Amino acid sequence: LNGRTLESLQQCLGSVPLSGRPDVDLLAQAKAYLDFLECHPRLWEMLFNYRLAPETLLPDWFTAHINQALAHVEAALAPLFKSSQQAQKSEAALVLWAGLHGIGSLAAEGKLAIVTVQSANQLAESLIIHFVAGLAVKGA
Repeated sequence: LNGRTLESLQQCLGSVPLSGRPDVDLLAQAKAYLDFLECHPRLWEMLFNYRLAPETLLPDWFTAHINQALAHVEAALAPLFKSSQQAQKSEAALVLWAGLHGIGSLAAEGKLAIVTVQSANQLAESLIIHFVAGLAVKGA
């Protein structure tokens, strides 16, 4: 079930056409991610709130699906990085994904209102705009 859920999430992210404008593309991906969470809250919860026993490694298929989802984020970030900056691009995608996932987690658990009156979509937009602006100023 988790494998199929991850495949659906990948398809959702993969269906976002890339324009070559990281801010626009990442905003569209974030909307797709948050819409997926909203449409499939129980599947999302099963997927990301499951706790492994200590010392247990994630299955290879799970890691592969997560990496494929991150590849969509990396593709959207690509215009901000030189081809020699693959490691930095991968790290940026992971950091951005983690931030978006945190926003989604708070929203899914009904705890977003504890910290803000803004919606998950508003927070995601702010995160992405500021993150992309920072990368552009830094010259990634």
